[in-house]
Amino acid sequence: MEENGNIGVVIGQPGWFIEYFQTQPIFQLDIVGFLAILGEGSVETVAQVTTLSWMCLLPRLIPAPQIFIRPNRPEKLETVASASVVGVYSGNIGEDIHHVAHALHRGDKLPPNTVQCIRVTENDKPRPSPKRFGPLAILSLIGGVLTLALLALALLYKDGMALLAVILLSMLSTNTGIANKWRPTPNSPAHDPHSPPGDVVIKYSQGSFIVVKCEEATARYLYFNPSERCIYLVRSNTAYRFLSLISTLLLMGGVIALANARIQNQTAFAGAYMLINIFYWIGAALPPASHWDLSRLQVSVIEVHGGAPPRSAQRVEVKQTSAAGTATAGTEPKRNEQARPPTYTEALWKAIAVTGSKDWVKEAGWAPKTAAWADWLNEAEEAAISEPMRVTSYRKDDGQEQEVWTIRNWDSRRALSTHLESNKFRSRTIDSVNSTWRENGAAIAARKPPSSLPEAAMPFTKVVKNSPYFSRFQTKYRRRRSGKTDYYARKRLVAQAKNKYNAPKYRLVVRFTNRDIIAQLITAEITGDKVFASAYAHELKRYGIENGLTNWSAGYATGLLLARRALKKLDLDEDFTGVEEADGEFTLTEAAEGDDGESRRPFKAFLDVGLHRTSTGARVFGVMKGASDGGLYIPHNEKRFPGYDQESKELDAEVLRKYIFGGHVAEYMETLQDDDEERYKQQFARYIEDEIEADGLEEIYAEAHKAIREDPFKKDEDADKKDKAYWKAEGKKHKVIKLTKEQKDQRIKEKIERLAS
Repeated sequence: MEENGNIGVVIGQPGWFIEYFQTQPIFQLDIVGFLAILGEGSVETVAQVTTLSWMCLLPRLIPAPQIFIRPNRPEKLETVASASVVGVYSGNIGEDIHHVAHALHRGDKLPPNTVQCIRVTENDKPRPSPKRFGPLAILSLIGGVLTLALLALALLYKDGMALLAVILLSMLSTNTGIANKWRPTPNSPAHDPHSPPGDVVIKYSQGSFIVVKCEEATARYLYFNPSERCIYLVRSNTAYRFLSLISTLLLMGGVIALANARIQNQTAFAGAYMLINIFYWIGAALPPASHWDLSRLQVSVIEVHGGAPPRSAQRVEVKQTSAAGTATAGTEPKRNEQARPPTYTEALWKAIAVTGSKDWVKEAGWAPKTAAWADWLNEAEEAAISEPMRVTSYRKDDGQEQEVWTIRNWDSRRALSTHLESNKFRSRTIDSVNSTWRENGAAIAARKPPSSLPEAAMPFTKVVKNSPYFSRFQTKYRRRRSGKTDYYARKRLVAQAKNKYNAPKYRLVVRFTNRDIIAQLITAEITGDKVFASAYAHELKRYGIENGLTNWSAGYATGLLLARRALKKLDLDEDFTGVEEADGEFTLTEAAEGDDGESRRPFKAFLDVGLHRTSTGARVFGVMKGASDGGLYIPHNEKRFPGYDQESKELDAEVLRKYIFGGHVAEYMETLQDDDEERYKQQFARYIEDEIEADGLEEIYAEAHKAIREDPFKKDEDADKKDKAYWKAEGKKHKVIKLTKEQKDQRIKEKIERLAS
């Protein structure tokens, strides 16, 4: 060894292999410092998952620490861009698949143009997280053990530079761990019994599909979670950049100290970094599921049988192949048919047959937007519905139950080929017909379709829009063109029975805006609609409801206010009191006996939701329930209220009562306050400002219902009174004054003069 003890060693063993080193008496190892920054590919694969565990704070050796010294940290866990996902019933679309879902089922390993069906269920265990004693934890422990070994070796050789290198490079991992430690956004979507099934379909780049049967809450967590973000331990970007600067200095200092260590310690460092790189390479090569604790999610693969062309279609194809001279033996075409690889069309048909719907294909855009493909999708859906999927099961050798789905055999390829051919022939026939008419040069009114078309062409001939067609065409109403009025529904809501003569037919019209609810009793006349009574959600502030003016509970209170106002106006409020204390039970207002002893029928109105979607639990039914409990007679049943079970055909009154008194809002407030306090403070800022707790919501709504019944026409005494002069001035602000011809000419002259100057 050299006297300076820097980086030289003399190897003096006899032999032909050692003779070369005897001629080179100094073995240089200055380059060993570069081993500390090698191995980026292996570390980058598991870097983000590693910093999710608290083990990332352990002082240890890590290869390529510069991976953790980035200008910007990732906003969320990496996703797989080679797959896209769509909800079968929800219509949700995702352009990529989340990391946990990718670790749960590796669709990228499926053969091309194949379909796999799985069922994903959840239990009561914690959400997926890195394994406590998984491969990544073992890598951290190996790095810590190597650090202790190098530290002991530096003390043994009394090498100060090696000791400094060990301290700097091990503290580097702790510093980068603090800067990059994160946790996911709390995401535990509550299960809603009225939500549609959460089945999803995943398509990978090789044309394979995975059909996932799961609940809606599971689908939202695994596949559709746009709010998922990384919540870092160090949230400030300035603090993160300061820690990155410290990490850079630690790395540079460690490499410099390592270059000036003794040869024994340099050799040990080289071996340690080569060993840790090997282990990290092995860890990166493992499947993603080996790093995660997925015990909460149980995946069962479902066998799918059928979906292939029927035997009759196969025999036709064999005959055609034999006629072309490609088959040499009777069994050769059948062998070729079995060996033929599947196509994308067949895989898409199997996915449609399993789901029983084609709508998700159009939503995701996974089929060409041509007339032939549209016809094929319609035929595929009809084929799937005409012969529903059969669900069976059998017990495997290990004792587990295996679920089997059997779908209809259908020749999807031949059906698509037929549609492509027919659409091509149809367009060619129409082009020839149109060219024939143009060549005749006859008048437009005298043009008639030729009667000499082939018989095969008639089913595919389009109706040409000629002069008689346009003479009979009627432009749709303006509000129908703008998508504001459904005249098909309006006609049935407005038309009165013949035996009612000129009696008005009232409609309970409910409309929602971003900040208000509008409820009106309207009757239609020749001159237009006339409003008999109205109520607005912003009027609920007079009765103590200051926040949440567009939720289900506010809709109930608005409907109750409308009913009490209408009955008060007709002097029927004492005869028809409705349900004075809401209990969630299904009731309809019945006839009441008046003071004169005669029976009086209740005020009747029909619900008019406009273009609002009438899904189960919708807010429009909250307004209807409030009006019904207020004493109006609105024909309806209990099937669209929250708490109705479609299987047992029964209504859970407790669930409906919870919605009436804001119980669902209170539950969400408590859940959000426990999971994400910052989001709770932001979303319920006005509730916090008014000192409203979740426990006090029911009392607020109960007092409001009581106040509404006492005085439905209560006025806001604190509001500023606005007279006619005020509203007249307001109207002039937005009124466009029509200019005379002289004023228009003068304005044009002024514009020309300004441009010329």
